[in-house]
Amino acid sequence: MKKSWIIWIGITGILVIVVTCFAKPTYRSFKTWRAQTIAQEVEESIGTSNFKTSVSKILVAQKLSPTDHYVKQVKGKLYNKIHHPKSQDIWVQLVKEEPLKFENWKGLFYAAMVTRDPKMAFMATVGLQKAAPEKDLLLKQLEFEFLLSANQVEKATVHAKKLL
Repeated sequence: MKKSWIIWIGITGILVIVVTCFAKPTYRSFKTWRAQTIAQEVEESIGTSNFKTSVSKILVAQKLSPTDHYVKQVKGKLYNKIHHPKSQDIWVQLVKEEPLKFENWKGLFYAAMVTRDPKMAFMATVGLQKAAPEKDLLLKQLEFEFLLSANQVEKATVHAKKLL
């Protein structure tokens, strides 16, 4: 009788230790998965749904997983779309965290267009060239878009003739 109690206490103790050790990482993984799922929903609905709902959803996702790059990228894309003044800050942070990722530089370029910051746009084009030098035509198209958005139609026309 005493041996069976000792065995049950030992098994229970081992189970408590195992659950305690794996509970935090499992919970963190679940929160990250949930945040990425919400971010994916927001990304899919950026052009079609209510922006207030999308902003509230992405903020929830960011609270669930504040360091997740995908969640930050979706938030940056959404903020670019709604011309939010904080969009540039998000992309600057992402570029600092992952400087060789082409999407981050592209997002920073569009954020610079939204905030009409030519210095940041130039810095973003330099970063784009470093991140993906083979995408030269895309860079020229981005420069053309920036010139148009900055109401520099004459320069944009000259630039477009160079593209053709």
